[in-house]
Amino acid sequence: MDVTKKEVELQLQRIVNSDVFSASPKLRKFLQYIVEETLQGNGSRLKQYSIATNAFGLNENFDPDTNPAVRLDAGRLRIALESYYKAEGVEDTIRISVPKGRYIPIFERVASKPQLASSKNVESLGRTGIFEPNRLLIMKLKGSSINGGVPNFSEGMTEQLIVEFSRYPDITVSTSSDEAEEQQLQSSDTELDLRTRFVLCGSVTSSISAIRVTFQLHDRMSGTVIWADRFDVKVGSTDVLGAQEEIAGHIAGIIGDDFGILSYRMSLELESRIHERWSAQNTNLFHRHMARTLTEHAYQVARKNIEIGVKELPNNPMIWAARAQAVFYGNVLGYDRDEDWLNLVYYCAQRSLELDRNSHYAQVAIAQFHLYNRDFKAVIDICDRLLEKNPRSASNQLSTGFFRALAGDWDEGCQLLSKAIKRLHNPPGWAYKALFLNSYRLGRYEEALSFINQYFVPEHFTPPLLRAVVLFRLGRLDEAEKAADDVRRINPSLREHVDTYFRYLSTSDDLTDNLQDALRHLDLI
Repeated sequence: MDVTKKEVELQLQRIVNSDVFSASPKLRKFLQYIVEETLQGNGSRLKQYSIATNAFGLNENFDPDTNPAVRLDAGRLRIALESYYKAEGVEDTIRISVPKGRYIPIFERVASKPQLASSKNVESLGRTGIFEPNRLLIMKLKGSSINGGVPNFSEGMTEQLIVEFSRYPDITVSTSSDEAEEQQLQSSDTELDLRTRFVLCGSVTSSISAIRVTFQLHDRMSGTVIWADRFDVKVGSTDVLGAQEEIAGHIAGIIGDDFGILSYRMSLELESRIHERWSAQNTNLFHRHMARTLTEHAYQVARKNIEIGVKELPNNPMIWAARAQAVFYGNVLGYDRDEDWLNLVYYCAQRSLELDRNSHYAQVAIAQFHLYNRDFKAVIDICDRLLEKNPRSASNQLSTGFFRALAGDWDEGCQLLSKAIKRLHNPPGWAYKALFLNSYRLGRYEEALSFINQYFVPEHFTPPLLRAVVLFRLGRLDEAEKAADDVRRINPSLREHVDTYFRYLSTSDDLTDNLQDALRHLDLI
């Protein structure tokens, strides 16, 4: 070995502080333990038992014959190290590896590999994590029948899940037979598992009168079940095929929707991705986070990544749709001042549709454009197309409900919004804005306050602004002033773009006048 102890120690610190390993404290402990023990001359002692008890903190009753935890995590560690050396560590000259079948690490000096900067590999360089978040493995559902229950319900259920998930283009679905289930769910040694972070599995139990379907969604990065649910179907009074379609559509929406579990879980991890190399995947996540929160910080991060994307992937429809929405939000909220910004919004959305006529985000951007220009018929037409494409999608229901309400169809729009909100574990706060405006315009101020209090985005100025308005109408002036102070803190330049903002906020002149009257009393505009 021509590598010094000091060089190994420095390389170890680089690895454990990298983006790859920051997502997994367990793998950091694993690597630190086996490297430090080897450097101290104790490599021969590195067995499953010693690693489990000393590195993982498991009790002395750990049995490697019945508990594969160390063996499975060793596979994940090997993949994490490979991921590190393909991205952040591509130029490192000291390589730490763990050969398959053993736990003693190898330290080598290797030639530096120059980092390529072509657009061909910019996407792969951006993926510094072990797993890709948009890949979902659907396991074949286990089926059992009691007393002559419905046969083959599990097979049909699995197939229908694939059909429903195909409606969400951002999710890449792979499938596995039940014979390979344990290997695919637990092992990290296959190329498929290198790409797949989330696994959906479940079971179907049927009798003559009823069917019970259960599901669990596993996050293999954290090693936890992040969602589970069950569904009961009465056989005698229910169309079996219809039940399969209904359940599969519901599951696909909860998990794969723009505001579903996968998207929300990844949005919580965005802070650690801000300084990663550019990738289309991260840009999509930043855009979704911006669309969910509408804060200035989320906008600036998303806009920066989107502008890089336009240059790196000029034929990517998602990038152009994201740019259309970013330009729109940035200018109506006062975060940016693009020249001729409305035409830029329309151009970017049209460019996206030229590349993909079914682009959901582009349709939403054009609906925003028409709503801002008060072309309500065009807005309603887009709403109809969105719902026709995927009626079970909660994000489609949110968008169409929001646009329908602001286009004047308040009853239908608010019904769609309320229905979608109930289906989402973490609905975006802006969905409550239209419900607030409907209650406020009808003079139901207490109800309006309850809606705006569910708009949980503390660094966006719209929630405290609307809260200030309704508290003023309720005569709760001290609370209204506190809310107004929050608006001044978050957006001190509101007066400079008040006309643009209110044209975005409200499509009714009477409602706008009412809102602005309250804000003048609070000295906000």
